Amino acid sequence: MRLTADGNILARMTSPAISILLVGSALCVWAQLPLAQADQKPVIDPYRIVNAASLAYHPLKGPELAPGGLFTIFGQNLAADTVVAGDGPLPTSLADASVSVNGILAPLLSVSPTSITFQAPTILTPFGFFSALAALTVTTAEGQSDPVLIPYAAATPGLFTQDGSGCGQGRIFNETSDGAISLNTPITSASPGDIISIYGTGFGPAPTLPDGVPAPQAPLYHPYPALPEFGPTGFELGIPYAPSAYPTRAPGLVGVDRVRVQLPADAEEGCAVPLRVARQGGDFLETQPVTISIHKGGGPCQDAPLTRKGVFYWTKVIETGEAFSTTETFEALFTEAPGNQMTGQQKATSTPLGPNCPGAAGRGLDTGQLAVVDNLSTNSYSISPSTIAGRLTYVPATLPPGTIHPGTLSVNSTGGADIASFQSSITFPEPIRITTSLIPGTQIGTKSPLTITWTGGTADMQVRVRMGTTYGRVGNFYYERWTTADQGSFTLYPTTSGGITLFPNTGGGPGDRFSITVLLIPLAQIPAFSLPGFEDPVSQNWMYVFSFTDLVWK
Repeated sequence: MRLTADGNILARMTSPAISILLVGSALCVWAQLPLAQADQKPVIDPYRIVNAASLAYHPLKGPELAPGGLFTIFGQNLAADTVVAGDGPLPTSLADASVSVNGILAPLLSVSPTSITFQAPTILTPFGFFSALAALTVTTAEGQSDPVLIPYAAATPGLFTQDGSGCGQGRIFNETSDGAISLNTPITSASPGDIISIYGTGFGPAPTLPDGVPAPQAPLYHPYPALPEFGPTGFELGIPYAPSAYPTRAPGLVGVDRVRVQLPADAEEGCAVPLRVARQGGDFLETQPVTISIHKGGGPCQDAPLTRKGVFYWTKVIETGEAFSTTETFEALFTEAPGNQMTGQQKATSTPLGPNCPGAAGRGLDTGQLAVVDNLSTNSYSISPSTIAGRLTYVPATLPPGTIHPGTLSVNSTGGADIASFQSSITFPEPIRITTSLIPGTQIGTKSPLTITWTGGTADMQVRVRMGTTYGRVGNFYYERWTTADQGSFTLYPTTSGGITLFPNTGGGPGDRFSITVLLIPLAQIPAFSLPGFEDPVSQNWMYVFSFTDLVWK
């Protein structure tokens, strides 16, 4: 790993499935996988269109493209051979393979039979915060793939990692006060107060920079420089949130963004401090968590003593649509990790603010069998620990219908290798009742206010209303507003920006299907319970979800 004289990054990151090469003026990504089978047209996996840095997409919004960003398509028969583009402007064809987005050929970084990495065309920049829909195809000598409809969002950021896996140590560089630059590792830590440069992609377009062309050393190109509503980026380091400057295109690279920030003087220290990057005011534009090594004075890092935390999640989903259904789940997490790496517990299966990295939150702890007990009926449901991505957890267990109801439930543990037996309880309130008619087929105007009404609810609960859409097998939500539950109603208004009124622009039109989801969550703190050896009491979280599907724009 070194920096060239002109400041370009020369680095190679490898993993069993993917290699990423930052060489001079091009970022190249290719999969080391078998050759395609002959006489077969390409096939795109719609669930595996991902940010080329994080190799993931938003867990709630689904796959999206962001203009000017780098993305990887996985599938079959995508190219006849494995070829990597050279320096200079990127080609739109490699090994007779090309990628088209709404008929526009995309610059290619690499192709292989099972993956293609490309730069999403900037010319398709969506309007404001809203997403547009694009048709993505791959063409080879054997034919053209079936098109995949994918939202085109303003930004969908991800961070590069040193091993190319999308998780773990971030591709972050330290910059000391004397101007020395080094790759951040557990041996070469950043010191609190130092400048760091974080590399990623998908932070938004640089409209005046041609696609496929490396960013110049000067001037620096800013994604969305003229749209202040997107705000500067910020970063989460441990628990604090710190604002920073706008991201810029990385000089000498194609489609790579650089966020240059100063670490707080009181930054958490450790060998694997979690770090995310997000646009201020855009909770749903967070990157996946990567780790950074921080130690006062730089040099080798040192972790804090181990600490333990725990959390319970209760969720009840009531869904309308072609078939009414109710799903109730319970999940428990008990974690041990260095205290400076504890950023709060995240669910084992997803993170609401951005892509997650399984196992990043520390070692899972064993407390034996858990039993969920309904205190009214005395019915009991047993949950055993399991391992997900190498981390022991009590996965979201599906409870019998009617288990989560107003009243008290208990969770009892038999005790295990790490945690002794315990007993706990939680009291659920009465849920709200949605009174607005949202049966399947209900037509709602795209430019008219929509009021959602309900009965029940108190000021210590919050109602969140989300609007989303589904195209094929890929679902996304684009619009969210909230109020306290005691208000009884909430009105969603069309958004006007640049003289155009949209409500909301999900990329569809009259007759397209969409959904409304209403969440009821607590604002008041739920009573927690203490366990020996735990730094803080074990917290509990509940959520009622009302899902209305198969609605229609008119």
